[in-house]
Amino acid sequence: MKEQLLPKQLELYQGIDEILWNDWDPIGINLLPSSRDEYQDYIPVIFNLVMKNVTSLELEQYLDDVVKNRMGLRSSKKSNKPVAEKIIELKNQLGL
Repeated sequence: MKEQLLPKQLELYQGIDEILWNDWDPIGINLLPSSRDEYQDYIPVIFNLVMKNVTSLELEQYLDDVVKNRMGLRSSKKSNKPVAEKIIELKNQLGL
């Protein structure tokens, strides 16, 4: 997917990756470089949602669903909300 993106879209895609790894990290593994690709499967869906202009609340709900239903963990609104807002803000900063 990344190969077909325009430069600003690629920057958003890569930014989502960084935000998920550094800010979201529901498993708590971002200190292990060998696990760097752990959240990358979620980037295409998040990217597409953001490009469809979902609200930060809708993105927060998606992150919540991933944590609860795909990872089997207790979700935390404290971490999902700021991550969703940060991703939406990045998109806006890039003018997308």
